[in-house]
Amino acid sequence: MGNFGHVVYGSSVLGRVFYPLNNTDACKDFVREDLPEEFYNEEDSDLTPLILADRGSCSFVTKVRNIERHGVKLAIIGDAKDENSENLIMSDDGTGHSVNIPSFIIRK
Repeated sequence: MGNFGHVVYGSSVLGRVFYPLNNTDACKDFVREDLPEEFYNEEDSDLTPLILADRGSCSFVTKVRNIERHGVKLAIIGDAKDENSENLIMSDDGTGHSVNIPSFIIRK
């Protein structure tokens, strides 16, 4: 879990995970073409759209902030590196005070 962002105690998120078509590392602001059309058609669903982004190329805070700006309620970062990431810390780069959503990292 990120050392930044806000998690409401006792809350939960039920969602559908989307992997970007472009901007897979979430290091830039998302545009509509970056995600599948289904991402935008979830209005009638009880599932919250979530984004899974690749690790690397920019800070965790940058990734999560870009995901949050696109209206997503939880960010998931995928670690595809072949390493022991059990003790990996998603650290704040000093600008995480403005991030309001929780984030998690998962291994491949």
